[in-house]
Amino acid sequence: MIGAWSAAGDWKKSVTLLEGIKANVASGTQVVYARGCNINDDSTTYFAQAIRAASAADVVIVALGEAALMTGEAASRSSLDLPGVQEKLVEELYRNRQTIIVILMNGRPLTVNWIDQHVAAVVETWFLGTHRETLLPMCCLGLIIFGKLTVTFPQSVGQVPVFYNMKNTGRPRDPNNKYTSKYLDISNEPLYPFGYGLSYSSFGIWGSWRGQTRKPRFRMN
Repeated sequence: MIGAWSAAGDWKKSVTLLEGIKANVASGTQVVYARGCNINDDSTTYFAQAIRAASAADVVIVALGEAALMTGEAASRSSLDLPGVQEKLVEELYRNRQTIIVILMNGRPLTVNWIDQHVAAVVETWFLGTHRETLLPMCCLGLIIFGKLTVTFPQSVGQVPVFYNMKNTGRPRDPNNKYTSKYLDISNEPLYPFGYGLSYSSFGIWGSWRGQTRKPRFRMN
């Protein structure tokens, strides 16, 4: 949970997501845990127990992502998909149509198109450190507001590079002109643009220059 660049960080002091949830839910709330799969599994051995645990739940929180050493120095990946059978696990859980919240723990933007279209909420957490799991349950329970994305999430690895100030092509996209820069199978837009994020409030970006406060340049809800 503390990531590949934790240096002297002590993973033994990490508060797990499960511990954080149990510490923050209302008294009398029943929290049931089951392993769905390991991070890079090819096996669906644990699916059945996860589905049984989820079938009686009002809300299902699914922790997905990468291992710490899958990112950082000398840790490139050829795909931005979730490793192993993690997305397949979410698809199986979705068949029961519970309200599903996906918690992403990863060191790079991922391609999570199916998840985006089917689950109730996606919370990107990156590798936030030993006490991240104290904050995550508070986000899920509405006790604190969410932040905004500091990077762009592509729809496909084939879109890379795709970021907020990437250089424009000499042939900007024109749907009426075949010979312009676009894809045959997806749109040019990213899955989540820089600055994207839903929360319980609205955000305004204010600037100051030489002591003068300026009006918000734009707002995000």
